[in-house]
Amino acid sequence: MIELIIAGILLFAASYTDIRTREVPDWMSYTGMGFGFALAIFNAWQFSSWSYMINSAVGFALAGAVGGALYYAGQWGGGDAKILMALGSIFGFELKTNTFLLSFMTNLVFAGALYGMCAIFILMILKWKIVKPNLLKTFENLYTWLAIFISLLVSGFVIISSRIIDFDLLSSIIIAVSIPLLTLLAILAYVVQNSAFKFKVPVPKLTLGDWLAEPVIVKGRIACGASKTGLNEAQIAKLKLLHKKKQVKNVMIKSGIPFIPPFLIAYIITAIFGNILLFVKF
Repeated sequence: MIELIIAGILLFAASYTDIRTREVPDWMSYTGMGFGFALAIFNAWQFSSWSYMINSAVGFALAGAVGGALYYAGQWGGGDAKILMALGSIFGFELKTNTFLLSFMTNLVFAGALYGMCAIFILMILKWKIVKPNLLKTFENLYTWLAIFISLLVSGFVIISSRIIDFDLLSSIIIAVSIPLLTLLAILAYVVQNSAFKFKVPVPKLTLGDWLAEPVIVKGRIACGASKTGLNEAQIAKLKLLHKKKQVKNVMIKSGIPFIPPFLIAYIITAIFGNILLFVKF
């Protein structure tokens, strides 16, 4: 119960700030990590078992590995990864299918996909004039159709394999249909993000982790290139120096959909139902 209360407060606060400012302050994540480790130490002392501290450390490491991989792949920001690490330290990890952390991370996949899909379609409708030209251009690209073709091949393989190993037909059909749909969703997400989330920001207002939408060109050369992990301190310092020299006034920044709210949704689902894969049976 204590873990649920701490995680609930953390996710409510982080969701609010993420929606309001598109950022999650580091102090929130670090506070969550601190509570998680402190609680593990207290439980280890109270019940005379090192397992609580080990589970907390393993949960922290697992969440860090998953969060870090998605961060460096450019799928979400550093704040999202740190919140996941805080949850890993709070709930810990054990080699069981019904542990809270594993159930939460499983539910997060579904909550994130549903949330992202709804947000993408709403934004696509609201900003159709901006999105339409880029969408048409994307579907003129050979690699787009290649990705769709590969997803259809994988779907066919799933159906064939399910018949060979006598896997449940309904489950295999759902998985097979989901693969091309998720591919299309990823394409739409890419187009919407690169169309509807670009805006100019004055150089003095740049913050650590801001994502450049395009390289900054000064005198025909790239002064600062775009990065999947966002701007670092050295790049911001360089841009501010160029701003003082009146060579760069604004830069094009891209933002994404606030992703902490799906964390909160997955947390609520997990607290009520547990692992959604175990709760829903086809």
